[in-house]
Amino acid sequence: MSSDNTSATDSPPPPPSLAEELGGSKPRLLIQRTHAAFVSKLYAMVADASTDSLISWTADGDCFKVTDPTEFARNVLPVYFKHGNWPSFVRQLNMYGFHKINDLAYGGIFGDTQLWMFKHPHFQRGKLGELQCIKRRGPKTAPSATSADAS
Repeated sequence: MSSDNTSATDSPPPPPSLAEELGGSKPRLLIQRTHAAFVSKLYAMVADASTDSLISWTADGDCFKVTDPTEFARNVLPVYFKHGNWPSFVRQLNMYGFHKINDLAYGGIFGDTQLWMFKHPHFQRGKLGELQCIKRRGPKTAPSATSADAS
C-alpha cells in the first residue's frame, strides 16, 4: 500500500488566472483566459489605476489613451511585456485591429507630450466578455507570381 493520499476522484487544479500568469510584481486583475495574452495584458494595463497618469480609459470607456508614450514605454511596458518599445507596442495594437484616433475632439498635442488614443469595437471598459472577439490578424502576403502571370 502506498502512502500517496491522492485519489482518483480528485479534480485537476483550475487553469491559472491572468494574475497568476503575470506573476507577483504585476497588478492583480483576474480575467478568464479565452483570448490572446496580449489582449489580457492590455486590458490589465488600462484598468490598473496606478498607471492612469500614463494609460487609462477615456471618460466613455470606449477607447483608451496614452498620455506620454516615452514614459509609458519606459515605465509600464516592461512590467507587462519583455520590451519597452513604443513602436512595437503600436504595431501589436494594429495587428489586433486597434485604430489610432486622430480626431482633435478626442485628443491632440498637450504641452510637450502627445496624447495617443486607440479604439477597438470589442475593447471597452467593463466588457470582459467581448475581449474574446479580438483576434490577431495574419501577416499580409504579397500577390503570388502565378496570379500576376495569369493576367
